[in-house]
Amino acid sequence: MTIPLRPGAGRAARPAARPTGPDPLAPLLQLPGVAEAAEGARTAIDRLLGHKVLRRESAGVSAE
Repeated sequence: MTIPLRPGAGRAARPAARPTGPDPLAPLLQLPGVAEAAEGARTAIDRLLGHKVLRRESAGVSAE
């Protein structure tokens, strides 16, 4: 089964340019608790990516 795409929904003709210059969200890391929460989120994602079921059945997990 294929899902029809609406016109223009396919791949872009060229990839979007990467922004240059300073990160506009960097000042948020100075707010209380933000850096710790970001690090906790990274740790949790790394733990999920290392889970053997997710590694073996990633397509099925993503579909669910």
